[in-house]
Amino acid sequence: MPRGERALDFSLETISNTIDTRGEGFPVVVYNPLFWARTEPAFVEVVVPPDAKTARVWAGAVRMTDGEGKDVAVQVLEKRVEDGGTVFRIVFIAENVPSLGYKLYRIIPSEKVWAGPEVVRARAREIETEFLRVRLDPKTGWVESLYDKTAQREVLAGAGNVLEAITDEPESMSAWELGLKDTVGRAGENGAVFELVERGPVRVVLRVKSRFRDSTFEQDLTLYRGVPRLDCRMRLDWRERNIMIKAAFPLDLKAPAARFEIPYGSIARPTDGTEVPALRWVDVSEESGEYGVSLLNDSKYGFDVKGNVMRLSVIHGATAPDPEADRGKHELLCSLLPHRGDWKAAETTRRGMEINSPLVARAPLVHSGALPKVHSFVRVGP
Repeated sequence: MPRGERALDFSLETISNTIDTRGEGFPVVVYNPLFWARTEPAFVEVVVPPDAKTARVWAGAVRMTDGEGKDVAVQVLEKRVEDGGTVFRIVFIAENVPSLGYKLYRIIPSEKVWAGPEVVRARAREIETEFLRVRLDPKTGWVESLYDKTAQREVLAGAGNVLEAITDEPESMSAWELGLKDTVGRAGENGAVFELVERGPVRVVLRVKSRFRDSTFEQDLTLYRGVPRLDCRMRLDWRERNIMIKAAFPLDLKAPAARFEIPYGSIARPTDGTEVPALRWVDVSEESGEYGVSLLNDSKYGFDVKGNVMRLSVIHGATAPDPEADRGKHELLCSLLPHRGDWKAAETTRRGMEINSPLVARAPLVHSGALPKVHSFVRVGP
């Protein structure tokens, strides 16, 4: 385990040891590393000891409650048996976890599955929550429709999440320059394979597998209950040279204006297709400020907006100074956030920070303590 993770685990354990975690089932503490209250997915592994009675009960479903006993939607992602007992890896939506603080939850054995409102739905090539409905093209696996149910409008003006391959041959052939020329293909244009890999009360995941030449792409399109965005976890095995891959999103917006996050702020730039740097987000909104779409990401810094088409630079197959640059396996997360109003109304800066600093969940021991079930150590305001 890296030193940073060890230091984090030690610090969180120190806090957990002072929380009163007594109660039914097993405690889970969710920590919020950012300075506002958040409602976000939380992931945790809970180890159930190898007790015959406990194992028999846990052979059924599980339920989750917050510190006040309110039921919370929970989804079991994995269940495996180890020497120390049975390990359940779960995801749930942690609501209103306070600023730079924590919230206590409990996972409890149950014979009944979640009986609350069903807002996560899926069909063969369509997934849906209370906020968004996503439909894929049956041949290519591209997003042919992204419908905003809250605003009652289509977000895309054509096929979205299209991985475009563009010739990249700068004069010096250096990794520090771009020489983008013609589009030479698109991943999935000769067919793609997709499957519904997860469906539960918390999230639904539609996996798309495609290729361009000798490179392969696997994208997990994910919708969460209570979270109004479309996540795309992309894994790729890159084998090309002097080719750049861009993920393109044509948006159904009138008079679009683009804004890009930069250090300590953001900047408006022309929608002329020029490749420009940005940090955790770019946003394209109507000049009227009525509607827009933010593109969040956790690890990429190259973007362009041409008219109403927003693109993220995924991979760059340069050959100098390293002829093997970028070859191999990569993983990234990007997220589409449709919103009413402009980027300020959507709090896009916060949304970009959230996917880069996710909630942290831990399963502590059961013990008494002086700290309450919900607590904020620091609150910050303008």
